[in-house]
Amino acid sequence: YFGLGENGLIKIGVTSRKVGRRGGEMHFTEMCSVPGGRNVENYYHMKYAAERQGKSEWFEASDRLLIDMIIML
Repeated sequence: YFGLGENGLIKIGVTSRKVGRRGGEMHFTEMCSVPGGRNVENYYHMKYAAERQGKSEWFEASDRLLIDMIIML
């Protein structure tokens, strides 16, 4: 999933829970989701490595990341 955080950052993660049932950390609005597991998550984490905040699942909302999210929507 791709989620928009209250801080303007984008969270990229995976879950087996249904949409809206992320649990724990609920400080983002889910914008879109893509099928797949950790390999898909790793792909997106590597694709947007320049935007990544440390080793977290949070990324700066760059033009290329936002454009890709719009296309996925």
